[in-house]
Amino acid sequence: MSEIADVQRYFREQAAQFDSIYEGKGPVLRWLDRKFRASIFVRYALTFEHAGDVTGKRVLDIGCGSGRYCVEFAQRGAAEVVGVDLSDNMIALARREAERLQVADRCHFLVDDFNHYRPDEPFDVVIAMGVFDYLREPEPWVERMVGVCRGRWMASFPKWDLLRAPLRRWRYRLRNCPVYYYTDERVVQIMRACHLAQYVIKDIPGRGQDWFVCAEVGRTPA
Repeated sequence: MSEIADVQRYFREQAAQFDSIYEGKGPVLRWLDRKFRASIFVRYALTFEHAGDVTGKRVLDIGCGSGRYCVEFAQRGAAEVVGVDLSDNMIALARREAERLQVADRCHFLVDDFNHYRPDEPFDVVIAMGVFDYLREPEPWVERMVGVCRGRWMASFPKWDLLRAPLRRWRYRLRNCPVYYYTDERVVQIMRACHLAQYVIKDIPGRGQDWFVCAEVGRTPA
């Protein structure tokens, strides 16, 4: 079985549990998530901070999961939001959330491998949060994402941590799901390989930390 298929299976099985990070847990479990999965909440806030005003814009969320980012973009005035994810169970949750918050008319969700997705026109904002954790070769994905972007590109890359990272890798290995980590030098290498000249890399501290990256596509540095 390919690694992509392993990731697809994992998130099909774990969809409801992953989505419960955002809501649906008791106070103790919510506190634990905020403590040990802080990067998930920080990168969520950073995404919308760096996206700016999305009124009337087109947004693409690669690995959209249960659609939390997509729905928020729609609520902030995006004209069209497309979410692509491997997991049919994740997409089912995303569609339900869009319906619940009455933005389903502007949110379109696809069960698909991003490598097979061919949009008719580029997007103003393209994001991939919690995606590069599972990719052995990130450069082709970054290049494809940049190729469908005409504005702002954002992604997260998990950092190596001596305490949490080995435990996480072990837990995921038990479920036959790969996990990869990045140094800041590796992230810079990826940006340069994909010809992204204007970008910022932010260090999200704490357990479960990430590198948050925001780049301008098709623009030269000031």
